[in-house]
Amino acid sequence: MDKEMLIDFLNTYGVEQVTTEHGLYNPYHMENILLTHTLLVYDAIRRYIDKYGYKHTENEKKILLLAALLHDIGKPATIESVHGRTVFPNHHFLSSLKAIDFAKKYLSDHTDILKLAVVIFYHTTAHASPKLLDLLPHDMQCLCNILEYADKKGRLVNHDIVKCMSNPIIHKPKCNGTDENKRLILLHGPPMSGKTQYATNLANKLNGYLVSMDVAKQQSRQSKHLNKEDIFNNMKQKAHKYDVIVVDMTNLSLTSRNNFRAIFPNRITELHMLFRGYDEILDKLLKVKDLSYIRDPNKYITDILDNATTPTSEERFDKVKLVLTGYDDKDKILTTIG
Repeated sequence: MDKEMLIDFLNTYGVEQVTTEHGLYNPYHMENILLTHTLLVYDAIRRYIDKYGYKHTENEKKILLLAALLHDIGKPATIESVHGRTVFPNHHFLSSLKAIDFAKKYLSDHTDILKLAVVIFYHTTAHASPKLLDLLPHDMQCLCNILEYADKKGRLVNHDIVKCMSNPIIHKPKCNGTDENKRLILLHGPPMSGKTQYATNLANKLNGYLVSMDVAKQQSRQSKHLNKEDIFNNMKQKAHKYDVIVVDMTNLSLTSRNNFRAIFPNRITELHMLFRGYDEILDKLLKVKDLSYIRDPNKYITDILDNATTPTSEERFDKVKLVLTGYDDKDKILTTIG
């Protein structure tokens, strides 16, 4: 199975991997091309499984092998040159979405597909500190750490330069007293991942209040006096009266998440992270009429993901739920974790 998987990967992504310059003036990656790094990571996972495979289920082994091959498939679309150094901002986000499409051939269980997407999404965070993975269930933390180990093994590094680079400082938000009866639910997910439908259903189920820019846009079309910003601000004012508030925004940036936490303070705060296959996102995007001006849907998605900040335990959410959604002319929840 693993050889079939490797051949399939090379047939699908081999050209992109070979033609993507990977280590140009980057002290963390001095491999000549992306494929070199990917195959080194894959080899490291193979060796790990040969030695410690008895600790994992067959599905976990598949997840690890797929993660090794797919963890950087978002790099060709996100490549940039910053001060002469090749970088791939937020490639992990795009990789996780594209991995969902490829993995469907090898993982039949939706929960396993979601685990793969999340492990890839968090593979860059694992380099900073294992504590940043505390948002995830224990089994997924283990898979993230294994991929992180293989990712380090699969690179050629200029150790002298890397040692001189300091780690970024993460500012922790202030922790105020919370009201156990009041909840703030923030949604996090790429465009067209089904957030609006999910948020609407969740607010109805919990008898909560929905704060949604999409709803504000719809209402503004029917109003002669209020624009979408006015309606959205009115929503935020009304929401304070409710015990449960569901915010239907992408919330990809740290600033966005912190802003809503500041607007609705002292509540139990949940983060619901939605994932969906990249091909399904494109399919839905092309069917949305008010976005028809987009000439390049791939660039549109990449530009949005480019500003994302990966949620970590430093943000101190009280609960995190992971959600895999699907789309076939109707948004649907395929599976959840948490």
